[in-house]
Amino acid sequence: MLTNKTDVKAILGISDNSQDTLIENLILEVDELIKSYCNREFEYNTYTHTEFIKDVENPIFLVETPIDSIEKFYINTDEKDLAYTINKESGVMYLGYTTILNNNSSLTEDIFKIEYKGGYETIPAGLISIANDFVVYKYYKSGKDNSIESEKIDSLSIKYNNKNIEDSIFKKLNMYKRIKL
Repeated sequence: MLTNKTDVKAILGISDNSQDTLIENLILEVDELIKSYCNREFEYNTYTHTEFIKDVENPIFLVETPIDSIEKFYINTDEKDLAYTINKESGVMYLGYTTILNNNSSLTEDIFKIEYKGGYETIPAGLISIANDFVVYKYYKSGKDNSIESEKIDSLSIKYNNKNIEDSIFKKLNMYKRIKL
């Protein structure tokens, strides 16, 4: 999870348990939204990347960065010990071209499977902050009539601009987003 109930309740100034179910549901919703939007999981774990590769000179993009280690490498179903270079922060991996030729003479389209450890052992503070902001925004938005764009009482007028808040949150998330190729 990118945030937790204790932190969200502290931000909202809630000390009782009356809103726990709502907050827990919003945390789950926001966690899924952020991970879906960013095309990644974030948490440190063992991941598997599978790709069809025809041109071994093209890079492979591992998603769950930063990369800690490459555990196993397979061509089709055979485990291989291949040479590679990797940028652990970006997840960009290049395979050793001559190593591929020596291990696989057919150079047709092959299935490459990489098992690796990656992701954040500690979620970055900026990402936690964005998740907290998103949960708080959704908390205040829940139970309100979202079709109301503005209200006016005598000379006082209030304009609700929820779209700008959501846009601001997603713009902040762009720095964590992985592009699907």
